[in-house]
Amino acid sequence: MRTETLPFVPLAASFTDVLLVMSEGKLGMVVVGNKDHVEGIITDGDLRRALLRNKDIAQLSVAGMMTANPIMIDGDEFVSQVEVLMMEKKITNVLVGKNRKLDGIYQIYTQ
Repeated sequence: MRTETLPFVPLAASFTDVLLVMSEGKLGMVVVGNKDHVEGIITDGDLRRALLRNKDIAQLSVAGMMTANPIMIDGDEFVSQVEVLMMEKKITNVLVGKNRKLDGIYQIYTQ
């Protein structure tokens, strides 16, 4: 689980800001909000889908690209259970925490 240098962007971030933070974070996603209050997430897939819908990046908003209710698991969950969930949902990142307060990000790569 990654707990340090998590990639955060504010709700008012620009498309360019999201792209830069996502690239710097090296997780293929950003958390919208902060450690004490997660408002959502944006994955690299969300960015691609947003660009397919609207090629003018000036028209793209964080609120329009993000998943407002991302999957968040309790830190006490067994890793094996989290991996099963991620495989079922076909996702590679899960937020770890409670009540929109973030403790870290769990990531796996699938083949």
